[in-house]
Amino acid sequence: MKFLKQTTYILVLILTLSALEAVAQTRQTREEYIDKYKHIAIEHMERYGIPASITLAQGILESDSGNSLLSRSSNNHFGIKCKKSWTGATTSHDDDAKGECVRKYHSAEESFEDHANYIDTQQRYDSLFRHSETDYVAWARGLKAAGYATDPQYAEKLIRIIEENKLY
Repeated sequence: MKFLKQTTYILVLILTLSALEAVAQTRQTREEYIDKYKHIAIEHMERYGIPASITLAQGILESDSGNSLLSRSSNNHFGIKCKKSWTGATTSHDDDAKGECVRKYHSAEESFEDHANYIDTQQRYDSLFRHSETDYVAWARGLKAAGYATDPQYAEKLIRIIEENKLY
């Protein structure tokens, strides 16, 4: 009986370690995230005028480089909530409040497109487009001032990500 318990314990331990190793191996790095989505960010900069550096920094911050539960389960890389006009798929997510309604996408690309469209069409972000596409500091501060995120350090975090990864 003791042998059976020890064998069972060892098997459970091996399976647990294997599962943890598999999770660790699938974690995407910032560099991989940037390489994977930079073409979309650049395309949106050209089409919408939103700096690619800002788009990538927001994606990195909001989705933990594509590793967050929200980005993995719902392809939501920017934490965009449902809002009244949203008619697409939804899911609930604990963010500022428990069980908030957030947008759900079929792909990460759809999330990036919605993010660009959201920034482009929301009146509260109009002032951002007065800044150059290279002025990531003004864009980061403007996003925070316009209420994109509740984190008081949101602008500084975006700026740090841009500078650490030379996205400027």
